[in-house]
Amino acid sequence: MIEALQKKKTNAMRQVSIAEASKIQAEIDELEYQVDKEETHIRKRGISQIECVACEQKFSIHEVKPGEMLHCKECRQVFRNVDAS
Repeated sequence: MIEALQKKKTNAMRQVSIAEASKIQAEIDELEYQVDKEETHIRKRGISQIECVACEQKFSIHEVKPGEMLHCKECRQVFRNVDAS
């Protein structure tokens, strides 16, 4: 999601749409803040199993790298394929 927004921001900047690029950057910043907040909460609580935000499947928190959205392995693969196209 963050990568898609960054691509959108780059395209807006190419079109000299500074207002649009700033708006998109604010969305990116908010998403990164929310991810960081969620990761901090999980680490503080010592949670080892979490629920995927997309499909609600339970999976190990150790599968998620810092900065990644909280998706299970299958959903992360789907999002990577969508972002790549």
